[in-house]
Amino acid sequence: MPFMYNYMYQFIRKCNLFIQQVTEKSANFPDTWRTQRLAEARFLRAFFYHELWMAYGGVPIVTNVLSLQAQGDSIFHPRNTYDETYTFITSELAAVANDLAVDNTKGKADEGRASKGAALALKGWVELFAHKYMDAAATNKQIIDELGNGHPYELFSDYNSKFLAANPNNKETIFA
Repeated sequence: MPFMYNYMYQFIRKCNLFIQQVTEKSANFPDTWRTQRLAEARFLRAFFYHELWMAYGGVPIVTNVLSLQAQGDSIFHPRNTYDETYTFITSELAAVANDLAVDNTKGKADEGRASKGAALALKGWVELFAHKYMDAAATNKQIIDELGNGHPYELFSDYNSKFLAANPNNKETIFA
């Protein structure tokens, strides 16, 4: 498992670097592009933290770019608690959900990118994993109410062909 820890923090650092660079150079990007890409980076960072949290419980939460050469030992952060890590993940996902694409299914411009449905589904999973059943139910109900019944998700009509190469990222896929 130690390899996962190191890799996840490498990915988190890349997300933090992207967020920092886009924020610092915000005048170079259109507002809608910047808003969506920052939300996607924050979603991915929350996804990587969720992987760590499921494996290790509380982990150090780092939201800035760290450099051992420039900062020395100050890059080492204390471990956050299980609950603090849970709260960080769920609050990040809730914060970015409305800035993500609503429909990223096959043939759409945002196909394959993180979506509002992916953020809410991950939030619901994290809540379920943490035994916050009422919160998980509310989040998953939000997916059904706001995004279900063909807007953009619904059950695939033929289960046998759902997994064929001809049907990637179909209406049943929330995040691929």
